Amino acid sequence: MSKLCIGTFLTILYKMKASGCKQKDLVGTIMHSRFPQFNEEDNSQISHIIHGDINPPNEVRQNVNWLTDKDCEELVDYFKTDVVSLLNPNKFQTIRAALIKVILEDESIEEDTIINRFTKKTKEFIGEDDSPLEVFLTGIFLYVLQFTDNNETRKYVNEIDKDFFDNLNINKNNKKYITSSNKMPEGDMKKAKEFCIKYENEIEMLPLCQIAVNIAPLHKFVREMYNEYNMCDEATQNLILKLKKQRKMEFKDPHWMECSLKKYCEMLKEYNLSNNDYFYEGAKYFHRAFERYSKENIEDNNPYVFNRVSETNSYKNNNLSLKTSIGYYISDYMWIKNKYPNDSLIPPLDYMWGFLGLGYVPENEVTFWMCRFVISSCEYFIPAMEDINEENEYDEKDLQDADLGSFEHLLNTQEDMYLCALFELYKLYCINN
Repeated sequence: MSKLCIGTFLTILYKMKASGCKQKDLVGTIMHSRFPQFNEEDNSQISHIIHGDINPPNEVRQNVNWLTDKDCEELVDYFKTDVVSLLNPNKFQTIRAALIKVILEDESIEEDTIINRFTKKTKEFIGEDDSPLEVFLTGIFLYVLQFTDNNETRKYVNEIDKDFFDNLNINKNNKKYITSSNKMPEGDMKKAKEFCIKYENEIEMLPLCQIAVNIAPLHKFVREMYNEYNMCDEATQNLILKLKKQRKMEFKDPHWMECSLKKYCEMLKEYNLSNNDYFYEGAKYFHRAFERYSKENIEDNNPYVFNRVSETNSYKNNNLSLKTSIGYYISDYMWIKNKYPNDSLIPPLDYMWGFLGLGYVPENEVTFWMCRFVISSCEYFIPAMEDINEENEYDEKDLQDADLGSFEHLLNTQEDMYLCALFELYKLYCINN
């Protein structure tokens, strides 16, 4: 029986190292990814870690669960440039197969445990993880740091010998790694039906369940529906989607959120929706809706508090004393700018920020409105991009099938608002790619 720990992880990589790479070079480089002050000259410490006698320093292991998306992206890039370059390029397939073998034979890991946070592959499906090597290694490295104990694991490290590598089971025809069973699991039909019945009144939120599982598979959500969907194995999740005739959202790119936000900010400038950058420092006020204020209840998720714009397509001959939403303000702003390009109307995001005084209000109000603006503006961007990208591979029907209907009336916490905003960004990303 094998055991996944930092010792077995490092031993596999070291035995597959590039020519000329020393043990301290490989271990030191990997430890530096989390703790730049790690002393790679301490041969005794390195030896005890790789041979399964002690855990890495606390500085390497701490706060792994709270890495931001930016932190994870930087870590993957670090593994790509600094770690993978120390490995023998002819042994990449062997490295992947060896780690998969250890994971599958580790009886302490449950079948539905997510091993790779980037690809969301559980132990049961880890053999199907064909992500780039740097993504695969980084995901397992973070799992090892967070969930395994390296103390007294020398006997498992010693199993990583020539016979271990000689007995690896690799299907070289299609480069898929054979798991403990060739039969694809069918999912738990009873559990899937129970889920659909229990959450019948909020089943429209299934797209947000998928987003939630993708961005934070180890997080306890406020909405219990997200938690229960997350606790289902992948096969049962797929069965739930099939029962409700919902397509499965694909997350092949682990950086889709960062890419979509980057594209979104570019479109804000392209469509002149803002003269200022309010998504600075990694869009902190957007992400803090989830990180700090998930439990914040929302009485009205789309307030009509803004002044109407005169003589627009929507409001001509209407009562301008009535208030409107930021979504309608965006629509009318674009109508005016198309008709009168030189009009000095304030761009929507600047208008919202100034009108609400968001530079002077409590932070939780700022986070709510950032989510609200992303949702409303994406609702404008997506139809515009569909017109431009008529031949895009992302089938237009996919957008129509992306959810089961409107769920905006069900958004009652900032957690919901944030996930809804990410869903809109996901659609924006899919069209753009």
